[in-house]
Amino acid sequence: MYAVYIQLPTVKLNKLIPVYIGQSKNKNGIGERVKQHKIQLSKLLKMSPLDYEDHIESGKQDGKHFYSKLHDFIRNINGSINDIKIKLLE
Repeated sequence: MYAVYIQLPTVKLNKLIPVYIGQSKNKNGIGERVKQHKIQLSKLLKMSPLDYEDHIESGKQDGKHFYSKLHDFIRNINGSINDIKIKLLE
C-alpha cells in the first residue's frame, strides 16, 4: 500500500495528510502505478483553465475524480507536479 500526499512547506513530513491511498501487488507495480498517476495529472495541469473546464464539462474526466481533485488542489496552492510525494505504507 502507498499514500499519495502533497508536500507543503508548512507541513512537516511526520504530519502528512494523504490525499489518496493505493495498493499494488508488488513494489514494481507501485512504481508503475505512481508513474501513471503523475502522467494523468500532468496532462490536466498542462491544460489552460478554459481547456480544463471544457474537458470536465465534456465528461472525459468522469470516473477519474481523484485527478480532478488533485488538479484543483495543486492549482489552488500554486503548486506543481513536483509537490506530489509518495510514501510506502507496507
